[in-house]
Order: sequence, then structure tokens, then C-alpha cells
Amino acid sequence: MIPNHEESEKVWEQTLPCIRLARKRRGRVKFAVAASSVCGLIAIGIMLQSDPATIAPQIVVTQPPLPEPTLAVMRVGEDGETRLEELAPSELGSIELAFGLTPMISDGFQDL
Repeated sequence: MIPNHEESEKVWEQTLPCIRLARKRRGRVKFAVAASSVCGLIAIGIMLQSDPATIAPQIVVTQPPLPEPTLAVMRVGEDGETRLEELAPSELGSIELAFGLTPMISDGFQDL
């Protein structure tokens, strides 16, 4: 058996409060670390939430209007002269267009 020594009692009485203080300090540090971790995770979750107004801004791209498509048309004048003209579909009016695979050979294309 270990005999009781009066100095050992004094050492124990002085050491015990330091041990308790260290344990309390460790508990506070653990609590602070856990609380700050939870707050950090909440902050990261809030930042990662998708907000349609900030993530996908609306971009308006303006393009110049496309030119109106044109058709190459063989126009026969009143005097029988044939001319090749380029007309927009809106300028044709109500006329009958003949489309086919028949080859057309003519010598009357002087105005080209």
C-alpha cells in the first residue's frame, strides 16, 4: 500500500482544478468546432441553391433581319423579248409558275 503523504494531498488539491479547467476548455472547443461546422455547412448549402435570376440571366441576341429570298424568273415582254430577272416572292403576284426538268435552250439572252 501507498502511505498517505501530506504533500501528495496538497499536490492533488492544486492539480485537480487544473484538470477540471482543461476538461471544460476541451468541451467548449468541441462545441465551438461543431457549431461552426454546422454554420459553415448551412452557408455552403445556401450559396449552392439555384436561383434562376442569378444563375441563368436572360441574354437577348438581336440579329439583323434576313434578306427576303428571291427567285430567278424568265420574263417575256410584250414584244416577245425574254429577260432573266430576280424577283421577291411578294412581287410575283398571282401568276402561274411552271417547274419542270425540260432543258431550255435559247439564244435570246443578250440582256444578261
